[in-house]
Amino acid sequence: MAKKEKGLVAVIAQAFAGYNPDDQNNAGIPLQSGPGASSSWHHSAPETEEGRDPTTDADWVGDKVMPEDRYLKYDVLQGMITDPLLSGGIDLHICHALSADNKTGNIVTIEATDPSMAELAAELNAALGPLINEGAPSWCKQMAVFGAHYVRPYAREGVGIVDIESSWYTMARQIREYVRGGKVAGYTSEYLKKRGTGGAIQLAEPWSLVALKIPYWQPNINREPLNNTGTQYSLYDDNHRRVPIETQDYGTSMLEHCYPAWCDLKDSLVSLKGSRYNASRIDRFVALGMENLDPVQAAQYLNLVGTQMRKDLETAERKSRQKGLLPTVWNRIVPALAGGKGGVTIDTQTTSPDIAHIEDVMFHLKRMSAGLGLDVSMLGWGDLMSGGLGDGGFFRTSIHAAIRANWLRIGLRHSIHRMIDIHMANKYGKVFPAGAARPIEVKFHSLNTAIAQEEADERESRAQFAMTLATLLDTIENGRLAGSDTFKNLALTDLAGIDKDVAKAVIHELAKSASEAADSDEFMESVGYRGDRAGFDAWLSQKINSEIISFVGGAS
Repeated sequence: MAKKEKGLVAVIAQAFAGYNPDDQNNAGIPLQSGPGASSSWHHSAPETEEGRDPTTDADWVGDKVMPEDRYLKYDVLQGMITDPLLSGGIDLHICHALSADNKTGNIVTIEATDPSMAELAAELNAALGPLINEGAPSWCKQMAVFGAHYVRPYAREGVGIVDIESSWYTMARQIREYVRGGKVAGYTSEYLKKRGTGGAIQLAEPWSLVALKIPYWQPNINREPLNNTGTQYSLYDDNHRRVPIETQDYGTSMLEHCYPAWCDLKDSLVSLKGSRYNASRIDRFVALGMENLDPVQAAQYLNLVGTQMRKDLETAERKSRQKGLLPTVWNRIVPALAGGKGGVTIDTQTTSPDIAHIEDVMFHLKRMSAGLGLDVSMLGWGDLMSGGLGDGGFFRTSIHAAIRANWLRIGLRHSIHRMIDIHMANKYGKVFPAGAARPIEVKFHSLNTAIAQEEADERESRAQFAMTLATLLDTIENGRLAGSDTFKNLALTDLAGIDKDVAKAVIHELAKSASEAADSDEFMESVGYRGDRAGFDAWLSQKINSEIISFVGGAS
C-alpha cells in the first residue's frame, strides 16, 4: 500500500513543479497557519498622542485607504459585499463570464484539441463536468470578492475526483499558500492538519487544494516577503534548493478599487438621509407664561405641563416600537416671563431638506461604478442611459466588462486544469507534464464580449482586404498591365504591404498560371471554340464566313 502511495505521488508531482517531498519533514521551513506574525496588525492600531501633528484630525478630510494586510482587507471586503449595489455588480460580472449554454445548461465543457483524445475529453467531461458546472458560480463569487478562493478535491485511486468541497474552511482567510520559485509548494491551514500529529503545522501537498485567483495582482514595493530562514533570498539559488516562502499573490479583489468611492458614497447617503430626517421633524416650541408667579407656583405649573407632555412622548415612543412609526413632532417647553400669567403660546418650526442638487452623491456613485467596471445604468439607474448602449448591450460593447470576465475565466480555467491533473493521476496514473501543451481545452459557453467582437471585426476586415487584393490582381492579369512585373511588385509590396519574397512568389505563380491557361485547349471556350491555339485562326475564318453567308442569305 505504501508503494502504491509513493507511485501515485511520483506521478502527480510531475504536474506540480514546486513540490518537494522533503518539505513535510523539514523543520527549518517557517510555517504559519491563519493570521500570525506576518499580519500587519499595526495598520489598524490607533495613532498615539506622542509625535502627533498639532493639527487635529477634524481639520482634515482624509481619503479612505484599503488596509495592506490581507486579513484586515478581508474584513473590509466582507462588509462591502453586503452592500446590494456591489453585490449586484459582482453578480452581473459572474453571470456574464459564466453564462450557461442554452441547449445543455453547462457553463464549461472539456473538449479535445486532438481527435485522438476525444474519448479522454468525454470521460473528463462526464466525471468533472457536473461538479464544476454546479460549483463554478459560487467559487467565482468568492474569488471576485476576496481575490482568491480555494476548494478541496476528494479523490480515490483508480476512480479520480469524486467530490469537491468549497466552504468556510477553504476560504482564502483560512489558507496560507507557500511557493518555491513561483511554483506552488504546498498549503497550511488550521483545518488542514493530519490527525495524530499533535496539531503540528505541516506543509500540505500542493494537490490537497486547488486555488482560484484573479490573475491581476500588483505587489507593493514597500513590502518585502517575510523571510524567517536566516539567509538572504537570492535569485541565484537553484529552484529546487530554495526554501518555500509564503506567497504575496493572493489575487486582487474586484471590489478593492471601489473602496474609497464606496466610503464616500456611504457618507454622502448618510448626509442625505440626515437631511431628509431633519426635514420630516416638526419642532413645536411651547412657551409657558409665568409672569408675576412666585418660584413655587412657576415650578408647579412647569411640572404639570411637562409631565403631561412627557407622558405623550412616552406613548409615542411605545407606539413607535410596536408599529415601527417614527414621531415627527417634537415638543420643547420654553418658560416665558412675559406675555401674561398662565398663558400658553405654541410655535412650530420646520426645516427644508435642501437636497434638490445631489451631484456629489451621483459623482461618488459613478466613481464607484467605474471602479467596479460597470456603467451606473447597470446598477439600477436606467434613466441615466443616454441614447442606449448600442447593439448587444453594455457587456458586448464595454472593454471593462470584457477584462473582468476574462479574469474570472482565467482563474477558473487554471483551477480546472489542476483538477484534471489530480483526476488523471488518481484514475489513470498519468498526467500532462508541467509546461507541456495539452491536447484538451476548457471551453466556456458565455456571451460574446467586446474582445470577441473586436476579433470578429478584425477577421471581417482581413477578409475584405483579401477580396480587394484578389480583385486587383485579377484586373491586372486581364488588362494591359499583365506584362508589367514591376507594377505587380509595386501593387503587392508598397500598396498591399506584402513581403517582397511572398510578392515575388505570387507574381511567378500568376505568370505560370497565365501561360498554362494560354496553352490549354479551352483558352477560347467562351466564344465556342474548343481546341488548341494553332487551329484557332482557321476556326475563326470559317466561323466568320458562315456568319456572313447566313446574314446575306437572310437579307435576300
